[in-house]
Amino acid sequence: RYTERSATPAELKELTAWMAERTDDTPLHEHFEKLANQSEAGLDIDNVDWEQIYAGIAEGMTDRQEAIIFTDKPVHRMHLLHWWSWAAAVILILTGGAYFLSVNKKQMSQPDLAQQISDIPPGKEGAILTLADGSMIVLDSLSGGPITTQQGAQVALKDGQLTYNPIRKEAGEIVYNIITTPNGRQFSVLLSDGTRVWLNAASSLRYPTVFTGKERKVDITGEAYFEVAKKPQMPFRVNINRQAEVEVLGTHFNVHAYENENMIYTTLLEGSIRVQTGQHERQGITNNQQAILKPGQQARIGSAIQVVNNVNLEQAVAWKNGFFLFQGASLREVMQQLSRWYDVDIGYEGKTPERRFVGKVGRDYTLSEVLSVLGASDVHYTIEGRRLIIQP
Repeated sequence: RYTERSATPAELKELTAWMAERTDDTPLHEHFEKLANQSEAGLDIDNVDWEQIYAGIAEGMTDRQEAIIFTDKPVHRMHLLHWWSWAAAVILILTGGAYFLSVNKKQMSQPDLAQQISDIPPGKEGAILTLADGSMIVLDSLSGGPITTQQGAQVALKDGQLTYNPIRKEAGEIVYNIITTPNGRQFSVLLSDGTRVWLNAASSLRYPTVFTGKERKVDITGEAYFEVAKKPQMPFRVNINRQAEVEVLGTHFNVHAYENENMIYTTLLEGSIRVQTGQHERQGITNNQQAILKPGQQARIGSAIQVVNNVNLEQAVAWKNGFFLFQGASLREVMQQLSRWYDVDIGYEGKTPERRFVGKVGRDYTLSEVLSVLGASDVHYTIEGRRLIIQP
């Protein structure tokens, strides 16, 4: 069934466990002859090159770019089995450790429950643009080309990105636009100074249509990745939820600042930034704390600013690159990400299962495909409309 791409998650789990535990040198054909003799299904195993099949399974998977692994708490040391390099969701097996198991994305079997529900597609490119006069434009429904003219700039869609092209240099009234990504949407915008900003789901960016004066200043909520155009004479400032501020000259960094989470994370990939708390900080943050970040560092802002070295940069920007990437994430942390990307409400019945998740999966999977992997890791759930209920 594995070679025919028809094995269920339970069967794949059993196969993986057997391969991981196999330590003797008994020829494979003897194993399968024994199994065939014990079976009542009349298995035909003649003229099958089991050694070749086993080698193909064990040596095939070399690309871990679309992998998700689930582990019980505590996280076990990873032991990787290599499989065919299909586009894959990957299921964790716990037999004294953790194991990769590859499932063909297009043909993988779903748990019975997942087969019974209407599938929910992944999020996509899309956003709502609020103009200076308060009118709104749904960007999902537009094709490329000019959209409107705002104070000092022509607004257009080009290659799936919102762009602002300055049309005059003289200073005028400063007006602001807001781009908002609902749950299940992400989008990018090229500001008038050449700065590029990517917005994750459930995020917003407020910005002037043209930057004037001695500084460039924008406001964000949610999560955004910035590639700031270098203008040393005109610093770029990001106000985060009215709780903190990032000051840069020209750099690449990610800000994770959802209001329903306890911490703000600012991760620097390139350049240098100053992170500081402002006058509108949340309760418990002391005024005027600040830290200078170097590439590879992350500022975690809670009751104070904590600087962490050598963070996983790939994890910080995985959403921008089309993946979920978990490094010991709890079940609730995983559910928060799924909730935003698939636009579903999450509920819990009883005690939240103790699970830790390590690995990577593409954000282009449907919800049922992701949940099928959760189900294989003994995470139980039901779906009622767009509400996902996690059960003990």
